[in-house]
Amino acid sequence: MNSAQELKDWMNKEDGLYKPGWDELCRDYLNQAQEAAKATGEIRFRHYDLSEVRSYLWSGEMYGFRKYWYSRPTPDKSTWTGIDHYAYFLWLVTKENTEDRHGIFFGKH
Repeated sequence: MNSAQELKDWMNKEDGLYKPGWDELCRDYLNQAQEAAKATGEIRFRHYDLSEVRSYLWSGEMYGFRKYWYSRPTPDKSTWTGIDHYAYFLWLVTKENTEDRHGIFFGKH
């Protein structure tokens, strides 16, 4: 990416490799968390630190547990916490953009 606008365009591309994962994160976690906060009048927790999400992702995948790897296309998210949703989003976007020939990380590992 050479500019902020190029990044925004990539993120918003309907048939791209970022937006489906983002839409899933919004649908399955962020929108529900926002609605719950509105209902209770509480302030919604905004985000997790990237290093925390990355550590959580690694712990879910290490030693062959593959918490997120085999969960496509329809993982059981019934017991997931917020950080699970963020870790899955990070895993999904990275995987899609590394393996797809149109991905921004394809051939760069």
